[in-house]
Amino acid sequence: MERALLAATAVVGTVLVAAAGVVLVEGDRTSPAPSIVVASPVAAPVDDTPLRVLDPQLVVNSDGSGAVGARVRNPRDVEVSLMGVTVSVDGRRVPVNGTQMWLPVPADDDAWVGAASDAGGFVLPEAPAAATPAILEFWFDDGSCLAQDVQAVARGDEHRLVYPKRNRTIGPETTSKPPEGSAACVS
Repeated sequence: MERALLAATAVVGTVLVAAAGVVLVEGDRTSPAPSIVVASPVAAPVDDTPLRVLDPQLVVNSDGSGAVGARVRNPRDVEVSLMGVTVSVDGRRVPVNGTQMWLPVPADDDAWVGAASDAGGFVLPEAPAAATPAILEFWFDDGSCLAQDVQAVARGDEHRLVYPKRNRTIGPETTSKPPEGSAACVS
């Protein structure tokens, strides 16, 4: 009798363990299916650390065209891209041509505007005379804009890395208006 009771207990125990395994693997079929909660992503705070334009230059080429050169410093932790440059002389915009490619400015790094590695730079088919005051506006894909006061300078050896060195078509005119969605330009 003891053996029969021991065998019955073993069978009942085995059935209970099997049933518990089914519930753990397949769930309790009598309760409603659990709802899945998906956390909505939290928007990362916008990094408002200012971009900086260093050593902006409006270089007048020997053929009367001009080129824009500068170094853009991006202290932020996300990459931005320079979408275009506008030039104003005496309160009016001067035609500037640029490539359709945007210049990436890597996170926590610098990028060179008008360098040979730039996607062609920015050319003014008709530059103002040397020593003419101008305002350069640098427009970025995050909606920001930086304005810099400069004086046009005649090309010299110190400008050998500012491209293009002559008038050439490198892309569409970029001066018709600021890129859509851009904020006002700040100095």
